[in-house]
Amino acid sequence: MSVDTVGEAGDSATQLDDLDEDLRVQVVTKAAAALADPVRLRILWLLREKGELTVGSLTEAVPVSQPRVSVHLRCLTDCGYTEVRREGRRSFYRLATPEIGGLLDRLTAHAAGSVDGLLACLACTPDGEPTTDGAGCC
Repeated sequence: MSVDTVGEAGDSATQLDDLDEDLRVQVVTKAAAALADPVRLRILWLLREKGELTVGSLTEAVPVSQPRVSVHLRCLTDCGYTEVRREGRRSFYRLATPEIGGLLDRLTAHAAGSVDGLLACLACTPDGEPTTDGAGCC
């Protein structure tokens, strides 16, 4: 199955096991990349803590504009991390499943157990050279 045929109108839900190995790796990489953005991770933590928030509430809590928050929420929703409930003109976002909270717990526990290595990664480029922009080796 190619990227072109995934999610076409009328298709039944595609399962990860239905994909060829290369596409499966791309899909899982996309799921991980959605978590790799600091603003998206903050949004997920906030939703985990508060339960359900509007775009306006999230905009007040993260250091980006409302249009950028909306873009991040679209990514998180498309990737299956959040869901939206509409009430009149307002949109309320929440974690899509309780398992997302568990994923955040496991990610945080991993980071807590790997602080030295992660700090070293923040301090170097992919070529192993020191960096001052915080981009890191990954």
